[in-house]
Amino acid sequence: MKIFKHFFSSLWVLGLVAVSFSSCNDDDDAEPTLDVRADAVVEKSMIQEANKYAAVFHVFANQVIASAKVTTPVEEALPIDLVKEGTGGTYFVYEPAVEDYLDVMPQAGEYVFEITMASGEMVTLKEEISNKEIDVIVAKKLEFNEDKKLAIEWDEIDGADTYDITIFNEKGDVAKFYSGFLKKDVTSVELGNFTAGWLQGYVPVPGETYKVQLKAYLFEEGTYDPLYNVQCITSDNQYIDWQ
Repeated sequence: MKIFKHFFSSLWVLGLVAVSFSSCNDDDDAEPTLDVRADAVVEKSMIQEANKYAAVFHVFANQVIASAKVTTPVEEALPIDLVKEGTGGTYFVYEPAVEDYLDVMPQAGEYVFEITMASGEMVTLKEEISNKEIDVIVAKKLEFNEDKKLAIEWDEIDGADTYDITIFNEKGDVAKFYSGFLKKDVTSVELGNFTAGWLQGYVPVPGETYKVQLKAYLFEEGTYDPLYNVQCITSDNQYIDWQ
């Protein structure tokens, strides 16, 4: 069981993240110049009333990936295999299960990604995880107001660069709504049936249960990039029956 579906896997598969890959080809029919990205991110969550940590790894490219693995700075640890997400073959991810979360931060240091493309080309990328973190975010208000809009409120997280909200079906495997990245001084929203962000024209069903996921992000030092340079993510997951 996954605590929360990582933002890349949900947004990438939904097609909500438009990544601009470089190309030096003048011929539009030619294979684009290979562009591969990777990131190692700390996920922090409250599990049984205690802060727990795990790492998520992802690789994405503008050409089809055959396989991807990452070697951590932990001595004698075996490489971790990433798995294909979606059908395109351009995004591979490793997402931790509940039992993978520990009482301590993932090892700070260099994480080495080894990517094999379907073409046979090999790519090696290196990413750093630091020991910086942010507090776990908690929705202190999650209820419908008199206008039948879902009111969500949280306290500002010190050091957080942005927030976002995703609403899933009850099982938590199909996203129905995505807020986009919110300004870091935003600490409340109201969501109605026709608020921008419902995916593919979806309208929430009264009486149906939905999973509401609120997340806070800390970017790598010196960056403001929710796509490639995330240091730490914290989340709160709650369920609500739509009115």
